Amino acid sequence: SLWTQFQDLLGAATPSSVGAYIGSGHVIKSLGSILLQIDVDRIATKITFKILNSHGIFEVLLGKLWLATTRAVHNYNDDTLIFKIGMHNITIPN
Repeated sequence: SLWTQFQDLLGAATPSSVGAYIGSGHVIKSLGSILLQIDVDRIATKITFKILNSHGIFEVLLGKLWLATTRAVHNYNDDTLIFKIGMHNITIPN
């Protein structure tokens, strides 16, 4: 997982009781959370990440609050995610 790959570099996580419901109805419990500065297209923002062991189902799960804050739009034609930070639109593969 990304967390096990970079845990030594990122430092200790803080406890978190948040989990994620997946399509099968199961809950994936949080292993903690960590605050990171993310730079996308030369735009920096701080984001709190919840650490989940999805057993390979996904690498990053973007929450509704973050998606709403960045006004994210999923383009189904080319399967990209377009979001806004500040005055900038950023497109990433989904």
